[in-house]
Amino acid sequence: MAIVQFKDLNLAAVGDSKYQGTKNALARMVGFDIHSVPGLVKVNQKMAKNSGIVIDEYCMEPLEASNGIRYWASSVSGKVWQEKAGTYTLVHTIVPTANGAAITGIKEYQGYIYLATEKYLHRIATASADGAAAWTANIASNWATFTNASLYHPMVEINMVLYIADKYYVAQVDTNTFSANALDISNNYVITALGKMSTYLLIGGSIPNVNLSEIFSWNTYSTTFQSSDTVPERTINSFIEADNYVYVNAGSTGSVYAYNGSQLQFYKRIPGTYSSTKTCKINPNATGIYKGSIPIFGVSNVSGDSCDEGIWSLGRYSLNYPVVFNMEFPTSNVDADGYNVLTGIEIGAILVSGVDIYASWKRSSTITTTIADPAVVTLAAHGLTDGEAVYFTTTGALPTGITASTVYYAKGVNANTFNLYDTSAHAVSGGATGRVATTGTQSGVHTMVTVGVDKLDYSNKIVHPFMETRVIAPDRTSLQTFSKIIANYEDMPTGTSIVLKTKANHAASYSDTTEIQDTDRKFTYTDGDRIEAKSLQVRVECVASGNDAPTIEEIDVLLS
Repeated sequence: MAIVQFKDLNLAAVGDSKYQGTKNALARMVGFDIHSVPGLVKVNQKMAKNSGIVIDEYCMEPLEASNGIRYWASSVSGKVWQEKAGTYTLVHTIVPTANGAAITGIKEYQGYIYLATEKYLHRIATASADGAAAWTANIASNWATFTNASLYHPMVEINMVLYIADKYYVAQVDTNTFSANALDISNNYVITALGKMSTYLLIGGSIPNVNLSEIFSWNTYSTTFQSSDTVPERTINSFIEADNYVYVNAGSTGSVYAYNGSQLQFYKRIPGTYSSTKTCKINPNATGIYKGSIPIFGVSNVSGDSCDEGIWSLGRYSLNYPVVFNMEFPTSNVDADGYNVLTGIEIGAILVSGVDIYASWKRSSTITTTIADPAVVTLAAHGLTDGEAVYFTTTGALPTGITASTVYYAKGVNANTFNLYDTSAHAVSGGATGRVATTGTQSGVHTMVTVGVDKLDYSNKIVHPFMETRVIAPDRTSLQTFSKIIANYEDMPTGTSIVLKTKANHAASYSDTTEIQDTDRKFTYTDGDRIEAKSLQVRVECVASGNDAPTIEEIDVLLS
C-alpha cells in the first residue's frame, strides 16, 4: 500500500498550480494559520464587519494617527470617517476649490494629518482632529496646490520629509513648507505608488496604455534619481515592505517581484487563471506587516475573478523556513452556505494595529430586481444590515426608479431579499417613506456593490476554512485505487469537525464522502469510499464553532 502525504505545510503552503509546486504544496488553502506553530495547521480568526452602516463609500486611504484614532477616507468623494474605540463617525467632507474631491492620499506628518485630492493638499492638526465640529473648525482646506491633477497621491515619510506623488512630479512637505516639485521624472509617466528602502524613496511609475512600468530609486537630496529598472507590465501597483527587503506587485496577472534597491526580479505569481478578461491587483495601501514579521496584502479583483480574493501573506515563521504564499483571511462576506466569498472582492486598504488587522473592501454581486412597488432585490444570503448602503451597475438597463452608481439603502425583507430606500434613516425605520418603486423595463446583468471595513475578530474562528491538494496522479496510464483519505489532527474541540471531499478525474466539483472520527488515533478518515480513477484531488474543510476549531497535522491519501 502506497501513501501520498501532505504535511509540513508551513514549508510549502500554496503551490504554483493544482498540478505543480514544491513538496507538500497545496493547490488552494483559505483561512489557515501555518506559521504560529510550525508543523501544525490552525484555523485563523475571522474578519468581521466593523464599520456597520456608517461607511457608505469605498475607502482606499487609511490612517492610524498618533491621537489613537483611525481614519478612513473615501476614494469616491471627500468624506472622512474616524473610528474611535470601535465607533465610526463621519467627521468631514472635503470640498476642494476645483477638480475631483475623491481622497487620493493621507498621511500624518509632524503633528498634522495631510489629505490629498486631485489638485489640492489639505491638512488638520492631529490634536484637533477628533469629531465633526473639530474638523470643520480646524481643517485647512486647499492648503497647497499640486502642479498636476492626478488620481494618485501616495505619500511616504523619509528623512523627516513627507513626499507626495503628483503625476510625474514628487512634491514634498518639509516641516511647514510645501514644494510642488522636489523631483521630476519623464512627463509621460504617472506615479502610481511610493515605497521606501532604507533612506531611499522608491517611485513606481507607468506610461498609460504602454506595457512598460518602471521603478526609480532616489536618495531624496540629489537633483535626479539614482537608479531605475523597467518591467514589461502595465503598472506598478504597490510596494510590499518586509523588514530589510521589498516586494513589488506589478501588472494585472498576480506578478510579485523582488526588489534589491536597483533591480526587479520576478519572484512569484499569485496562483490563478489569467487572461485579458481575468485580472487582479494589490492596491497601494492594501499591504502591511502582521505579527511584526509577516507581510500581508489584499488581492483585489479587477475582472473575471482570476484568483482567490482576500488577504494573503508572503512570509515564514523564521529564517529557517522558506517564504511561502498563504491565503490567510477572507473578508466578512459569506454565501448562503456560510462559506467566505472569494470572488467579486476588492481590498482597498489594510491597517495593522498591534495584533489587530483592519481592511476596507468593496464587493460586487450579481442580483435581480423586480419591477414593482416596492422593488424587491434578490441576493442569496445578502447579509445586509438595515440602513446599509448599496449601489448598482448593469450591462444593459436598470428599471426606472434605480439609477446606476447612485447610493441606496437596504431594508431586509428576509435573508435573501430586501427593499431600497433613499436614506439610511428611512431604511432603518421601514415603511413607505423614501422606499424605491420601479417601473418600465430592464435588461442585462445587474451588479450590486457593497462596502465596509472589517476587523480581525478574536472571539470567532473562520467557520469553513478549507485546503485542496494538488492533483494526485501516480500513474496516468492506468486506473488507481484510492482506498482511504485520512486527516490527522492534533486537536478536535467539542462541536467542531473535519469534512473530506474528493474530485476524481478532474471532475467539475467535489463529491461528499462518509467520514469517521477515530478519537484514539486522532484522525478523521473516509469509510468505504474507494475510488477508481487516474487522478484525484482531496478537499479538507474544518468546521469551526465560535472560537474553537480543529488543528490539523497532515493529510494522507492511501492507494491500494
